[in-house]
Amino acid sequence: MGIVTGLASEVRVIEHLLGGLPEGCRPPLVACAGASSRRAASMAKDLVEQGARSLLSFGVAGGLDPNLKPGDIVLANIVIPPQGLPYACDAEWRGSVTNSAATAGHSLIEAPLAGSNEVVPNPAAKAALFSRSGAVAVDMESHTVAIAAAAARVPLLALRVVTDTADSSIPGSVIGSVDEKGEPDWFSFWRRLALRPLEARQVARLRRDAKTAHAALRGLKDLSAALFGVA
Repeated sequence: MGIVTGLASEVRVIEHLLGGLPEGCRPPLVACAGASSRRAASMAKDLVEQGARSLLSFGVAGGLDPNLKPGDIVLANIVIPPQGLPYACDAEWRGSVTNSAATAGHSLIEAPLAGSNEVVPNPAAKAALFSRSGAVAVDMESHTVAIAAAAARVPLLALRVVTDTADSSIPGSVIGSVDEKGEPDWFSFWRRLALRPLEARQVARLRRDAKTAHAALRGLKDLSAALFGVA
């Protein structure tokens, strides 16, 4: 299978989760898009060309539904692109993950997931997207993975954990401060924050929420077999 993430930290979570697979399982192909929808589209297509027979979009997302909090796990039933019709996630694969989650005591939110080609930066923009799409969360990779899966006629799954909530903003100092490998571009970040010192509190909140989200992702090790399509 092929997996697309937006951040290198999410790749490291996957490496952790792979320890939960039964011995002898073939490891997935993993690509990190560096928080770029354009790169995610190219990478998803490349994964299929390398032999991936299913595609998973995995990582964190921004909350759109006001009821969601950091660490909430969204298992998409459909992925809604910025334009065009929604893409359905594979029912059998999703059902396997749902059943495993129920057995392990995990709470999953099965709901629509929106895709965006750019960061949805503030509560007003999130509220507008929530009203327009009905999606509970948004990320920048899932819709491109969905398009690639549909084109190749392979199963699609998207699992995302909420970081920033519907009432929070993404500081301008953070936007664009991820390099092509998905690692933080600290020079760019600190330079931008120096010009926006009032964002320091927002940055601290985002870091705290991101830590919560990554902990939730790492806690899914007992779902690894189902999530990675070997159960």
